[in-house]
Amino acid sequence: MSNTCALRAHCSNTCLPSKKKKKKNKKKKKKKKKRKEKKLTQNHTTTWKLNNLLLNDYWVNNEIKAEINKFFETNENKDTMYQNLWDTVKALFRRKFIALNAHRRKQDRSNIEILTSQL
Repeated sequence: MSNTCALRAHCSNTCLPSKKKKKKNKKKKKKKKKRKEKKLTQNHTTTWKLNNLLLNDYWVNNEIKAEINKFFETNENKDTMYQNLWDTVKALFRRKFIALNAHRRKQDRSNIEILTSQL
C-alpha cells in the first residue's frame, strides 16, 4: 500500500502539472488562432461620434465659425462640385472636432490634477 500511495503522490506532483500545461498551451494556441482569424476578417473602420457638449461651448463655436470662413475663402472655385466640397468640409470638421475635444479633455485633466494637488 505504501508503494501505491508513493506512486499517487509522485504522479500528482509530476504527471498532472504537465497535463495541465499541455491543456493551457492548447488553449493559448486556440486563442492565438482566433485572434489571427479576427484580424483577417475584422474591418478596422472606427466610427466617430460628435460630442454634443462641444456644440454648446462658446469657444468651440467661434473656432468652428472661423474654420468655416477660412474654408470658403480658400475654396472659392466655382467649378468644384458640391459633393466634393461637402466631403472636404466633413473631413475638416471631423478633424477639428477631434482636436478640440482632445484639447478640452486635456484641460479638464489638468484642472482636476491642480484641484487634487491643492487638497
